[in-house]
Amino acid sequence: MKTALTAAVLLAVAAIATARAAESDGWLTVHVPGFWEEQNAKARGYDGFAWYRCFVKVPKAFAGEAARLELARIDDADEAFVNGRRVGATGRMPPQYAGLSAAPRQYNVPAAALRAGDWNLIAVRVYDAGGGGGIVGDPIRLISPRGEIRLEGTWQFRIGDDATWAAWPADPSSAEAKTVAEAFSKIPDAAGRAAAVRAALTGQADPPEGDLVIWCRRPAEKWVEAMPVGNGRLGAMVFGGAENERIQFNDATLWLGQPHDYSHEGAAKFLPEVRKLLLEGKRREAERLAGQEMMSVPLRQLPYQPFGDLK
Repeated sequence: MKTALTAAVLLAVAAIATARAAESDGWLTVHVPGFWEEQNAKARGYDGFAWYRCFVKVPKAFAGEAARLELARIDDADEAFVNGRRVGATGRMPPQYAGLSAAPRQYNVPAAALRAGDWNLIAVRVYDAGGGGGIVGDPIRLISPRGEIRLEGTWQFRIGDDATWAAWPADPSSAEAKTVAEAFSKIPDAAGRAAAVRAALTGQADPPEGDLVIWCRRPAEKWVEAMPVGNGRLGAMVFGGAENERIQFNDATLWLGQPHDYSHEGAAKFLPEVRKLLLEGKRREAERLAGQEMMSVPLRQLPYQPFGDLK
């Protein structure tokens, strides 16, 4: 028990020392997503310019492929950089400030901007005019045709505004830069885990042979991209995923309506008149009459409701 307690204390001290070392050069640590006022005591009540940055190791599988940097929502305006290269912006910075906190951030990253198989620096310049500020939505990730890297977790944060913060603190190929990036990857989160070691999902395998194969290299992002399965009574949309699978399912009995007869009473007696109008070339009149006297009641079926999500 005493040995275990000693080891736990040493780990806690090491975690605190790592976090303090990470903040010694002016960079604080915060959790993303989240308002910066809630993430670090030194940022409470602060409005104005601030910078975020994280170091992420991009797999070799991303080589030669363009990527997309998704930063969800940012309060209020922002500019994003990858290895010092500006890849996008939303809103306008002062003096012609215009905030767009509700707009999704999706920035294209050219293949030439990435250092595949090595450490990369992602930096975000943010301006908040009032209230909560920062990177506040999810998902936050770097996506390429070869996979994706989730970026939620511990980031570095710095109050103020300096254009040099978009760039590496040293030559990215140097030992000094590697040391900085590796030190960042060891910064503990609130639970004492090195949360900044990002998980990358990649795929290069060839699809199986056969005419009945549906092959995807990454999980579905939207409902319409998921794979439908069902047996007539149960239906589901399979999103796919290596770390987390999501299956949204429904049962035939869970819908807004109730079983009933959709037939329109007396519709048959209007069929001759509809045919006559069509033969006379009066298509609009035929459609109007059929719609009023022959279509189902109600005209539209009431919607089905999602039963639940399996994760």
